[in-house]
Amino acid sequence: MTNKPNNLIKLRKTITLLFLLTVALTCPGCAGKAKWESAQVPDTHVEEETFVLQHSGVLDVAGRRMPLRGMLRVQPASGTARIIIMNELGIKLLIADIRAVDGNGFESRTIFSSPFARAVPFLQEETSRCIYRMFLGGTDVLTGLETIGTEPQEIGGHIFFKHTVIKNARKNYTVELFLNSGSRSGN
Repeated sequence: MTNKPNNLIKLRKTITLLFLLTVALTCPGCAGKAKWESAQVPDTHVEEETFVLQHSGVLDVAGRRMPLRGMLRVQPASGTARIIIMNELGIKLLIADIRAVDGNGFESRTIFSSPFARAVPFLQEETSRCIYRMFLGGTDVLTGLETIGTEPQEIGGHIFFKHTVIKNARKNYTVELFLNSGSRSGN
């Protein structure tokens, strides 16, 4: 009979020891984590103000009309933009980065160009030129173009036009853009 009480005592000691071991292992981890989080250096990185604009539009070249959709990400402070142009089915036609250079021009880099986009000789160049002029503050780049923007809409403290028409009689094209949505993130 003396074995049963000894076994119960051993069992209680084992359970108590396991409980204390569990508490000892989990609590210092929690306390250590709390101290670590409070000791971290605050993030001083400030995200640049970015606008994401979704447009639909129509490109008319020599009387042939093509519906388009596009997404534009603009970062005015750094003078950069990325454009994605798709056809009405959502098939990508062109993806390009545009960057303002010293306020007197721009550089563009084609990331993707479909065979159709390459078949329209001026599409990438003129798209970049228009993005630079309309969204990155370029001047005198659209010489010879007629640009009309109507119905201003404020997005994050900046004005964008709900409806824009760009016409180039020299190259025989017209682009009509409709701002569908826009958002602002960052600073």
